[in-house]
Amino acid sequence: AISGTDVVSLKPDGQPDKRFPSGLKNPRYLAANTARLAVCDRENARVAILDAKSGQAIKVLGQDLPADKWTAVNGNTFLDPRGVAFLPDGKLLICEGGRIRAIWPDTAQTAFTAESNFMDAAVPHPTKPEYVYCFKCTVFRVDPATGAWTRVAEGPNRPELKSSMS
Repeated sequence: AISGTDVVSLKPDGQPDKRFPSGLKNPRYLAANTARLAVCDRENARVAILDAKSGQAIKVLGQDLPADKWTAVNGNTFLDPRGVAFLPDGKLLICEGGRIRAIWPDTAQTAFTAESNFMDAAVPHPTKPEYVYCFKCTVFRVDPATGAWTRVAEGPNRPELKSSMS
């Protein structure tokens, strides 16, 4: 369970047992497997990986997007992360704005991505319509043959949009 900024293990009777600091400012979502815990901070776009037995922080994934430039998509940036789950092989599923990704938590390398085309607004590029701007300044490429969406760029950090993502 999450209490404040800590992860709390519970005894069989539901009483608190151990407390582990998450290392996050505003943790809200938790996933567990036999070896690790993943704690997600939606507001600050971070995911902390903890050792399930000792509670020691292994790493914190996520980095701030720059305020003034577009960035290439990578496994260590998140857009509105709002859920995590471990797959049996150890990959971590992260549900975020416009996609679900599976990453390898040790390296932040993306194993696979499922893009969503359920966006608030989508605007095609005026001369290259296979490129679409949508979901809080993100660029997708839509394959004309298959209709598959691929995220190709993340927009600049826009703090004024955070309140609309809650």
